[in-house]
Amino acid sequence: MNKPTIDELLKTPTFGYAYYKIIPDINGKPEDYQFKDINQQFEKITGFKRAGIINKKITEVIPENEH
Repeated sequence: MNKPTIDELLKTPTFGYAYYKIIPDINGKPEDYQFKDINQQFEKITGFKRAGIINKKITEVIPENEH
């Protein structure tokens, strides 16, 4: 598949899609991740709005639950 076809498919609002950047700790272990892209269906499923989460870390969007 070429890139325009993949991009078009990922933007199709029949399934939720999110693209993340993994943020490692000092040992290289994944510690957090950052929202880089989402589609409209992701917004509908989660209730998050694109403008409110793009380039934010998941821990900023959904704080960890206190134990």
